[in-house]
Amino acid sequence: MSAKKKKVFAFEKKPIAIAGRECLTLCNQIAAGMNKIYKYQLGAEICKCGSELVSAIYLALDDMGYSQQKENDIKIINRKIMNLIVVVRVARDINQVSQSIFEMIINKIVSIKTQTENWLSFIQHENEKQQGEEPCK
Repeated sequence: MSAKKKKVFAFEKKPIAIAGRECLTLCNQIAAGMNKIYKYQLGAEICKCGSELVSAIYLALDDMGYSQQKENDIKIINRKIMNLIVVVRVARDINQVSQSIFEMIINKIVSIKTQTENWLSFIQHENEKQQGEEPCK
């Protein structure tokens, strides 16, 4: 098996990647259960936001090491989380999401948010350490 394939498979085992895919599955379940009047706009938007969140997670995972770019990639995940929360909340407010699925997706989003915050804190700490170790010029 090539190193590239091992890298991709390793990403799929990360808890944040698993939670992201589970969240996307819930987005698709929500959209599938919507009334026709909402399915093709709000449902599509929920699926789009879920896909963008998973994509942002994978892009951040792909950025190896510690860098300002990695910090920025992780911050993008937080923006994608907020976008998803808004559209899911709207769907719940117009009774297009059952309470049980709403709770499941919110729990997944909170899990991703917690993991993202911890990840960002770790990367920022490592970046600060690296900056402190750079010799003066």
